[in-house]
Amino acid sequence: MEFFKYNNKFLNLLEKYFQHVDTPVNNNSHKNFKTKLYDEDKGICGILVDKNEIVAVSSAIIIEENGSIACKYPHRLHVRNDYSYISNIFIDQFWDPLLFDWVKDKNISNMYATVNEGNEKALFWAALRHQRRKKHLQYVNDFGKIILNQPWYVYPYKMLDMHVFQYILYNNSFPFHFRDKMIINTNIKEYLNNNFKFVEKLGWQI
Repeated sequence: MEFFKYNNKFLNLLEKYFQHVDTPVNNNSHKNFKTKLYDEDKGICGILVDKNEIVAVSSAIIIEENGSIACKYPHRLHVRNDYSYISNIFIDQFWDPLLFDWVKDKNISNMYATVNEGNEKALFWAALRHQRRKKHLQYVNDFGKIILNQPWYVYPYKMLDMHVFQYILYNNSFPFHFRDKMIINTNIKEYLNNNFKFVEKLGWQI
């Protein structure tokens, strides 16, 4: 297996990946995958290749609104089912080092991740996994160490992101407070309250 930063020379492999039965809908076309962003340096994509096939991908994109800027990631994270055993290695040892080299170069310190409403299991997994990421800081640069060691939170409301309401996990100071918001359901709040400390106005610290 080999890990690469995506560029146009991998276009044929990417189109082959689009057709794979295990590729999710959000990743199965150039439009959905937002390939154009990675070609124009508005984002970055990492691919893990084995036997001339893409078996894992992750990406990040730059979001600019009202004069504020942040990095949204992982934007299209997917590990093929038959390679699920390498998920943690893919993120910790391959994707995160590439990501934090890129955000350092872009001088972006505000970062956030989103989870779609209705996919609460993924929200809980991402929140719990954050502590695990901090145990693998040896793979990232000093900038990444600072970012990952900062307090991270689950935002206290669902927020409109790319036309749908999503849960937000963020560091530092989330710059897009002006977006439309929606109250988080009581049962989700109960789980978060039972597992994480709630900080007024910031959310649940993970």
